[in-house]
Amino acid sequence: DIKQAVNRALRQMRYVTIVPLTLIPDGDCDASGVTSWGTAVNSTATKVTAAANLYRGQRAIFVDNSAANGYLPSATIDVTYDEPSYYLQARVRADVGTAKLVAYDATGSAEIKSETWDDQGWGTLSFQFSLSSDCDQLVIRLQGVETTADTYWDDVILLRVGAREVSLPDYIVTPGQLRYVYHDIERDQADRDAYQEYEWWRARPDMSNPNQMFKLQLYPQITHPVWLEVTRPYAALSADVDTTTAPRDWIETATAVQLLTELINRAPGTEIAAWKAEWAVRRSKLRRLNAVYMPKPVGRYTFHDPANVPPMLVY
Repeated sequence: DIKQAVNRALRQMRYVTIVPLTLIPDGDCDASGVTSWGTAVNSTATKVTAAANLYRGQRAIFVDNSAANGYLPSATIDVTYDEPSYYLQARVRADVGTAKLVAYDATGSAEIKSETWDDQGWGTLSFQFSLSSDCDQLVIRLQGVETTADTYWDDVILLRVGAREVSLPDYIVTPGQLRYVYHDIERDQADRDAYQEYEWWRARPDMSNPNQMFKLQLYPQITHPVWLEVTRPYAALSADVDTTTAPRDWIETATAVQLLTELINRAPGTEIAAWKAEWAVRRSKLRRLNAVYMPKPVGRYTFHDPANVPPMLVY
């Protein structure tokens, strides 16, 4: 009961983070496991949380080879030839051996294009590629070259070049969670990230997609990575040893409110008066903590759509 109350509280709490817009499920690598990915081949794939092995966010993917060219594939991505050009990017650290980022034609069972990285520090692999006319399904492979290769991966980004609409992550359940949209500008010699807010964007309901509730409309069209500043619920806990980055006083108070609410609703009797009194005290404290920790809404003025936005994007 306590664990369920903790998770109910975590699902209602929010934090601000920057995530990549990507066609790959769990492309930001922040989910608690690798169930959104395919089955690892000649390797073992896990999520890690040690700070030394993270590039950004709370988790990264660790691919531990058991044979040469072991890899973790993404989920299969349906593509069409009338949208042939794609951009692929990933952050990678080769702790042992050589890391290889592969765009793979799952229809024709052939590698389309790849790049490698053999440095123990974090770096960026990125390239554009085009599909063949008979390619209907695409897979991205996070690969280690040598038998002993140990590689770490984060922020795996796949986007269609020229796209003006992309589905948002499924945890975006209201447009208010989307705060800002940025795009990459040229990185400097130190490979530091530099972002600039998109000229024009907005979130629209995507009723045709059962998995993603909203899509992002952009102008100008996509040519490089797109980054979203969003408010996101904290991850639920599945085991007693799991941890959370939510502030301790906040989650303890929110969990107490959840437990007292359940007690009041579950067991009628004279003790309810005491529980209600305690609930009122904890709820008052939670309101104060929400004011401190809960992300503030982003205030935006309403502008008319600019003249250079294509009519197809204006409703």
